[in-house]
Amino acid sequence: MVDEKRSMIETSFLDLLKETKFKYIKVNDIAKNAGVSRVTFYKKFRNKEDLLDSIVEEFLIEVSLIFQANIKFLDRLETLTMESVRSILQFRVETLVSFLWDNRQKIETLTSQNSEIDLLNYMRNDFNKYLKEGVPLIFSVNYDPKTLSQYLEYLSRGSTLIVGTWIRKNFKESPNEIIEILVNTSLPIILELYQRKRLEH
Repeated sequence: MVDEKRSMIETSFLDLLKETKFKYIKVNDIAKNAGVSRVTFYKKFRNKEDLLDSIVEEFLIEVSLIFQANIKFLDRLETLTMESVRSILQFRVETLVSFLWDNRQKIETLTSQNSEIDLLNYMRNDFNKYLKEGVPLIFSVNYDPKTLSQYLEYLSRGSTLIVGTWIRKNFKESPNEIIEILVNTSLPIILELYQRKRLEH
């Protein structure tokens, strides 16, 4: 069930953060803008830092679930045709890009200088975490650790650079353009992993 008061406070805070540096925002301003009392604010959050942390944490949880699902599809590589690898990769990339696009206003606010946090770095670290924890379990039997690490580093850096640049440019390109770029840069690596996996069977 949606906590309406909590949502109102979060929306109020993000609206203020668009125009004001975090350090200058007061709880009174957040509460007034949300149409709630200070008492209500403190029932939901300890302070404005807790509010910001909560918004970032909720966002990162959603992103992490997408990252995990995107990486898990590699488990099925050995059962897929080469044609289906691209179509599944396309779908997984679309899921991520659509989520970022739908949340672009929140992302723009949280990545602005006003927020004083490095949201992109959090996202990058999460992606690296799931990539490095998940993929080696799938392909470690086919690659020595050094070679596999190089594949993962290339895949990680390329993907996060593309997404990070898109966000920093305030989503200038369309989602379809970014999807095409991500698929075209990731597919050769995925297919190389796929082909090596197939050769082992």
